Amino acid sequence: MNKPNFFILGAPKCGTTSMAKWLSEHPEIFMSITKEPHYYNTDHIHRLTQDYQHYLSFFAKATSAHKIIGEASVWYLFSKEAVPNILADLKNDNLKFLVMVRNPIQMAYSLHQEHVWAINEPVKNFRDAWNLQSKRKEGKEIGLFTEDVSLLLYGETCKLGEQLNRLYNTVGKNAVHVVLLDDLKENPEQEYKNVLNFLNLSYDGRKKFTAQNERKSTKSDNIAKLLRVLGLVRQKLNMRKGFGILTKVKTINTSKQTTEKLDPEFENELKNYFRNDILLLSSLINRDLSHWLK
Repeated sequence: MNKPNFFILGAPKCGTTSMAKWLSEHPEIFMSITKEPHYYNTDHIHRLTQDYQHYLSFFAKATSAHKIIGEASVWYLFSKEAVPNILADLKNDNLKFLVMVRNPIQMAYSLHQEHVWAINEPVKNFRDAWNLQSKRKEGKEIGLFTEDVSLLLYGETCKLGEQLNRLYNTVGKNAVHVVLLDDLKENPEQEYKNVLNFLNLSYDGRKKFTAQNERKSTKSDNIAKLLRVLGLVRQKLNMRKGFGILTKVKTINTSKQTTEKLDPEFENELKNYFRNDILLLSSLINRDLSHWLK
């Protein structure tokens, strides 16, 4: 059976959906039919499938024309077990890993909005949610639909320097390519070409780079909660087909999210919190990121 040799590890809200979409349309790349299978992060509850044959079925349609077979699970980078599990399972010396990063302050804010939209996060104010982290580590102040409380610990999930450092120590720098979201927004074609070069593939002439998975919010919380319940029932019963209407209703119930500026005092608090991790990330990728702290 076909097995992956390329992984977009994350981080969430860093352009991973866009990059996975663009790469999936390259003639020599096959990306899993289901995005974010999260099979290998065994230290998290957030996993689409725990069945190995089901996981491999996501790559069944790859052909000999596909030099790269990949998947994008954005919590693999945060997970301490995902990459070691990948290495133990695939035993492939040519595995390649793509990591996408951004200013962790912006990431944390955007991630909170995403969790609110997905009904994982019951607290709609980001500052309030940030201040609940210590209680949530104790299992308190968790929402009814919160699937994995570790994903709501924004201070830990967004320490990208720490996570990238762990990855480098596990697989080595040569197996990893890092893309900054700022660079991707400024010149998506060049960043796309850089990824293809990392994968040893030729540029396919792509000129259109439409952003995917932009910030969003729900029009009706009640409808969103109902959809979440039905989705959990589907997962519990291990139903792999059907419920297509849920996706359509969810799309109708979604609107584009406008982002307000953070309170300056709170923003400075976040800068102080992430300062050392930003400096670590800066040294790891040899880029001056000091403007993130200004």
